[in-house]
Amino acid sequence: MLNKKVDPRVQRTQNLLRDALIELIDEKEYEKITIQDITTRAVVNRATFYRHYLDKDDLLSKSIDTVLKNMFGEASKFFSVSKDVDELQKYVASHIFEHVARHKKFFQVMLLGKGIPNFIQYFKGFLFEFYVHAISEAKLEENKLPVPKEMVVSYISASYIGVIIWWLEGDMVDTPSFMTKQMIHINKQGPIQLLKKFRNTEV
Repeated sequence: MLNKKVDPRVQRTQNLLRDALIELIDEKEYEKITIQDITTRAVVNRATFYRHYLDKDDLLSKSIDTVLKNMFGEASKFFSVSKDVDELQKYVASHIFEHVARHKKFFQVMLLGKGIPNFIQYFKGFLFEFYVHAISEAKLEENKLPVPKEMVVSYISASYIGVIIWWLEGDMVDTPSFMTKQMIHINKQGPIQLLKKFRNTEV
């Protein structure tokens, strides 16, 4: 079943409201933000707001889900075409870093700023579910893995979040393409092996 296309005008309004809320969260306590604050910042009226959302909690929840769900592009289509793990990694990593760059303000506020208390755990859970699905689609012999699949997925999810936070803290000086290549390099070599490989033995 094909996904119903979203009206561009509806999408634009939802983006305006989401961006307004994120900006306001960065400026003041979430509890003190009013619907009037949001609509004034987004330059839309209250009636328009309530056509899309029940309240600010609904706006926040749906905004987070939308941003995270769009992170992997057409990953489901990719799964049906390629089962190659290296290709999957390259595809996913590039989409993650490009997506974070496009939504820089959102991730800065959520991961570095005030955001919401449980966002990191929510984000990790989202990545975890994605990779569990990816492993399932890749038809790996899970019973032959040297460590539990869930442990591998948890490690990958946490590493992405850690690297994204590091990238944001440095004001994203490096490009998404550079970050993708570095992440793939770390994943292929393994952090400990990478450090051992380039250890200066002459000291």
